[in-house]
Amino acid sequence: MERQNILDLLGARSGIVAFVGAGGKKTTIYRLADLHPGRVGVTTTVRITEFPADFEAERVIGEVADLAVGVPRAAGNSQRVAYALPPEQPGRLDGTPPELVRRLHGEGGFDATFVKADGARMRWVKCPRPGEPVLPSGTTTLVPIVSARGFGRPLDDRIAHRPERCAELLGMAAGETLRPEQLAGLLGPYMACRENREDLTVVPLINMVDDADLEEAARTAARAVLDRYPFVPRVVLGRMRSAEPLRAVVTR
Repeated sequence: MERQNILDLLGARSGIVAFVGAGGKKTTIYRLADLHPGRVGVTTTVRITEFPADFEAERVIGEVADLAVGVPRAAGNSQRVAYALPPEQPGRLDGTPPELVRRLHGEGGFDATFVKADGARMRWVKCPRPGEPVLPSGTTTLVPIVSARGFGRPLDDRIAHRPERCAELLGMAAGETLRPEQLAGLLGPYMACRENREDLTVVPLINMVDDADLEEAARTAARAVLDRYPFVPRVVLGRMRSAEPLRAVVTR
C-alpha cells in the first residue's frame, strides 16, 4: 500500500512531473517509474549519465526528429519509454528540448512523464544557478528533493553542489552547519517556479531518511517548509532505495 500511495503523495500519478534538487533524483525517477501501473515516459532536459542497464524500458536515443517519430512508436509497444538526445561524450545523454517533452507526453499517450530538470553532481543539497531548473511547459508537478543526510553537516562541497551559492542564499558562511529548519530557505529558488503558475503542484521530498534521528530532523525541516510556503500541501519523507520507499508524510 505504501509503495502505491507514494505516487499519489508526490503527485506523480499523472501529468508531467519534474524532479529537481539533490539527494536522489535519478533513483526517485526510476523507482516511481517501476511502481507506476500505467504508461510512463522518462526523460531529461539536462545532461545526464546513461539510463541504467537494469531499468526496464524501451530506449529511444536520437535527434529531435528521431524522438518525434520514435517515442510515440515505442510507447505503442512498451509500458515505459526512456528517451533523450544523443551524447556529446561517452556515457552521457543530452537533454530533450523542453517544448518537445510536452509534445511527446501527449503524442505518446503517457499517463505520466518523469523529467530530470537539473543536476547536482551526486551531492545531497544544492542551490540552482540562473536558468535552472529547465522545466517543460505544461509541467503539472514539481518535486524538489534534498537528502536528510545533509542536515547537521558543514555546508561545503562534500554535501552541497555550489556551496557558496547555498551559503549566500541562507545568509551563512560556507562551512557552517546546515540546520534542518534552513531547508525552507534552500528551496526558495525552486518555489519561485510557482510564480504565476497556480496550477503547478509543489511537493518536496526529503530522501535518505534512514533512521529515527534523521526522521526527527526531516520532520523539523518539513514543518519549516510548510510554515513558509502555504501552497505546499505536504512534505514526503522517503528512502527511495528501500523496499518501502515511503517513510512518513508531514502535513499541515
